Amino acid sequence: NKKKHQLAKSFRTTLQLKTDLSKSSRDAHPCGILHFTRCAGLAEEHAFAWIAHHEKEVHLDKTLEHFERFGFDAENVSFIPYSSRRSWIEKYPLAFPHVHCSDNGDVMGFPFWSGDSSSSHGHVAGRMTAIAAASLSNTNTAAAMTANATPTTPNNSRGRKKKKIIPTAHLPNEEREELHIEMYKYFQWLRTSLATAVAAGEPPQQQQQASVVSTASSDKKKRRSVSSAAGVNLSALQNLMEGMESTFKVVRNAQPAIAAASATAVASTL
Repeated sequence: NKKKHQLAKSFRTTLQLKTDLSKSSRDAHPCGILHFTRCAGLAEEHAFAWIAHHEKEVHLDKTLEHFERFGFDAENVSFIPYSSRRSWIEKYPLAFPHVHCSDNGDVMGFPFWSGDSSSSHGHVAGRMTAIAAASLSNTNTAAAMTANATPTTPNNSRGRKKKKIIPTAHLPNEEREELHIEMYKYFQWLRTSLATAVAAGEPPQQQQQASVVSTASSDKKKRRSVSSAAGVNLSALQNLMEGMESTFKVVRNAQPAIAAASATAVASTL
């Protein structure tokens, strides 16, 4: 006879994240996890960052400012001292720290918050749009886009098992395809912006703020100057976009819509 399992019923469950340090070493330990939380509608969202020196005010402020670009309030964050980033990931893979503040204070990565991500590919689009906005240091735009990233999948599709390219893939196929489209759109925007700067003979905005003026006279030198200042190789960027077009069918199929949106954006600026 098959044994009947007794399932414990609960109306609440909690995921507890704990330090692995002894009580005597916790206060003086410099590195650990910053755990950000926020509510977006009905969704409770969490994001994590590894910080090497939380006691250094400049490092902490840079990390908090980075998260504020995505709508995470600096008031809703907790610090968990931990022995190492690797140990944390091995213990809590569901709380992966996608953002990293290094020993010298450089903040890298973008928060990949949790929430109702299983209900739609719209969340992925929202994340990518917010990342693109934050890359322009447009705090208000990023926060607004993030807050407005809502599910668009019809209710009758909820609960349906999403197909994945491989069983261990992090994203279902629909979300992965949306991610590729958003990546392509960002590359297209970057190429257009740099090409415009080349045509105007001006360095990127960040270089203008730093009072760095290009003295190149030829178009080739201008192109090299702008690309170098932005840290981007225009020719390689074009090849990357062409590679995405030939590699991903969803990107090829989205070309008419992307081109129309781009033309509309250009027309609105004239």
